[in-house]
Parts: sequence; structure tokens; C-alpha cells
Amino acid sequence: MKVAVLMGGESAEREISLSSGETVGRALKAAGHQVVLIDTVFKNTQLLSTTVNSAKGQGLSLCSGQLLEVMRMPALSDADVVFLAFHGGAGENGWVQSLLEIAGIIYTGSGPLASALAMNKHISKVMFREAEVETAPWVALSDEEAGGISTIAEKVEINVGFPCVVKPNAQGSTIGLTVVQSPEQLAGAVELAREYDQQIMIEQYIPGRDLTVAILDADPLPVVEIIPKHQVYDYTCKYTRGMSQYVVPAQIPPKIEQHIKSQALRAYETLNCRGYGRVDFRLSAEGRLFCLEVNTLPGMTQTSLVPKAAKAAGIQLPELVDRIVKLALQRQRQLP
Repeated sequence: MKVAVLMGGESAEREISLSSGETVGRALKAAGHQVVLIDTVFKNTQLLSTTVNSAKGQGLSLCSGQLLEVMRMPALSDADVVFLAFHGGAGENGWVQSLLEIAGIIYTGSGPLASALAMNKHISKVMFREAEVETAPWVALSDEEAGGISTIAEKVEINVGFPCVVKPNAQGSTIGLTVVQSPEQLAGAVELAREYDQQIMIEQYIPGRDLTVAILDADPLPVVEIIPKHQVYDYTCKYTRGMSQYVVPAQIPPKIEQHIKSQALRAYETLNCRGYGRVDFRLSAEGRLFCLEVNTLPGMTQTSLVPKAAKAAGIQLPELVDRIVKLALQRQRQLP
């Protein structure tokens, strides 16, 4: 089967996306597929595409009248499936998924709506709450928030409390995230978060354990516990070898394991995700679970959590990516 892997892009998670794409490419090749890797970089009015290994680079101008032309570039239109290895930005927020849908190109992972909902932390938490998926208290702030930092601090004090977590509303890999211990630290954290998004979210900090549940074809995989060396599972701990320990399966009571898998699947289905994904949680000292977010295009690097969970379930990486590709084809066959 011919598989094109889209990776890179211009988001703050570009380097991780490139690493994921290369890992996925090797695994797909090991599974017997013909693979082309495409690093797509968006800059202002141009889309530059370069392919790795067996394909030649291409450069295309981008304007509103050429979007479909871009999606029909030979490396994509000749592929049986496009494997999305983007993280963050236009590659994960539903934009690229919408273009692929319009162009009639089969791709892996969730569709445009689910991708957009999952990327918007505020909206997804509203939906979690309605679906009875417990999530920590939060406030969402727009770039035009009136009243300045004193008003923000008052809102946080009333609705969230300290310590709290300040982060961009639509960003991944904990980029722009700060754990704030007191009101005096709030201004700097808000300024940092706004470097990455006009809207920010301030969430109650939940002391406890980091747990995550990968989902493959609507089936939860073994729970993973992350033990980072930093206070939070930040960018350094995620992508630097030796900065985190992983326990797979997590050493938790069967009752909590059953509950977290149920909550993960509910959160995943609430956002209408498909194919595969990952749902992140904090487990408090009192045994309460708090859903943090759903990742529709989770990392697939050597240190990533979905491959670790799959391996614990007896699924090696080549089989994992092969199944993800086949799920995309299966969904296409089921469409009217």
C-alpha cells in the first residue's frame, strides 16, 4: 500500500512532528508499505513541501484558489492513505483534515470537527462537564480581557484558586504552560501563554499522578503512568530521554483502572474522535480522576506514550501504524 506521511508544519511542535513522522515512516516500511515522507511548511502565502528519502521536493504557492490543487499534489493523490503525523497548529486543529476531506483523500485519525474540538481546551472541557467526565475547574480568558491582571487574579481566586496552571487554549506539548503558585506570578505566566494563543486557559492545579489512556479503534489500551522529574510533565520531560519514568501498565487498583478507561472512552467519544487517540488525566491523592485533554494526533516518537501502551498490549509499532492505516480505509468503505 502507498502511504504518504504528512509531518512538520509551522506549529511550535514542529520538531516533535518531524520525529513522529520519521518514526511512523520507518514502522510503515517495516509493515510492508511504500512510504513517502512530506514535510509541509506553511509561511505566509506560500506552502513549501519537501519529501524525504525516495521523493523529490516540491514548492507550491498558496492562495485561496489553490488549496485543492495543493491537496492533489502527486505525493498525496497517488497515495492510498495519508498518515497525519502533525502535532499542534493547522495540522491538528481540523484545518488540514478539512482540506483532505474536500479533496477526497483518505487520512488517518479524527475528522475536522473532532480535531477542532479537542484542540480547543475550553470547549472540550465544557463538553466533558456535560458528558459527566470530571475535569478540574477553569476559567478561559480572551486576548481582550478587560480589567488587567488584577481582574484576572480575582477571577482565578474565585473560580480556580492557587496553585493553578496557566496555558494557551489551543497548544500542545505543554508549550507556554506555567504552574503558578501565587497571584504575583500570574502576570508573567499570562504573558508567556499569550505568545502562543490569543485565548488562554487557567486551570486548577491538581497534585497527584499523571495517567494516560491510549485508544485504538474504540478500545482503551493499558493505562500508562508518567513519573516526570519536573513538577509537571513538561516539554523537557516528554521529549528528553531519562527525564521521565513510565510504568506500563500503571500500578493502580482495578476499580480505578476500570473507571479511567471508561472516562477516557467517554471523553474520546464525546468529541467524536475516531481511529486512535490519547486521553490524559490527573489522579489526586484522594483517588479522584480529572480529565485534562484529548489528543487526536498523539506523539509517535521513540519516547511517546501510545507506542508504549500498544506494546504493553502486545502490539508492536509496525502493527500499530498498520492498524491505524487500515482503520482509515475501513471508515472510507463505510461511508455512503
